[in-house]
Amino acid sequence: MNGLLLQAIVCLIFEYMEIFCMRLSNLTKLEWRLKQVAVLLLFGGQIGLGAAAEVLVEAEPRHHLVQDAGKYRIFDVEIPGGDTSLYHTHQADNFAIRVSASQVINETPEGKRSEYATAPGSVSYGTASKAAPYVHRVATVSGLFRAIMIELPPSEGALPPVPTLPAPYVLEKATPRGAMYQLQLSPGAQSSLPHGGDALLVCLDEARLQAPDARHLVSEWSCRMGDYRLIQGMVPTRLVNPGSQNARLAVLVLP
Repeated sequence: MNGLLLQAIVCLIFEYMEIFCMRLSNLTKLEWRLKQVAVLLLFGGQIGLGAAAEVLVEAEPRHHLVQDAGKYRIFDVEIPGGDTSLYHTHQADNFAIRVSASQVINETPEGKRSEYATAPGSVSYGTASKAAPYVHRVATVSGLFRAIMIELPPSEGALPPVPTLPAPYVLEKATPRGAMYQLQLSPGAQSSLPHGGDALLVCLDEARLQAPDARHLVSEWSCRMGDYRLIQGMVPTRLVNPGSQNARLAVLVLP
């Protein structure tokens, strides 16, 4: 009974407050109700947008988590032309190897915008951590934006030196966490990967190769643009193109 009495008192108070507000605003009851609905829709939409801005990268629907190898996480990112990703949060250093041609806009919640073109084999490097996350969204103006993104583990102490690869490897980007090269193999050509650490291989053409697989065994690899192989540990790596056309690879070496 006490609970029901309290509810009745609260409802009575709110009813008198509503009557007072309507008279103060010189509105009819219907006009007042319509104003309440408009306010609820406005603030409800803002709250919904705010919530969408907080998604982690793995919850962003265009970022597909395709491999979680413990040490690394790999995403296949696809944003069609005219589409825009949600604002999403990165909490780890990462490389994004582009495997398509597109025109995109990068935007932060603070309104900083930059427009740029991507091409197969171009790469970006971003720094982030749980203590210093990076939030952004990507809008594709034209073409399909597609990238293979690898997240790196947190760095601890002094970083080991980034390996340097000789020709025919062509350096695209060097950072303290890794270096990205392009390698082109003509039909019948082969090249060793003189590096004892980890490496991510990403196909930039449709090709037939021989390369180490997840079991560290050299096997045939019929790859299409965007296919990848992650090599971990001290694995002797030799890349062979037994096919009849040129093969182009992005090779990210990690210390």
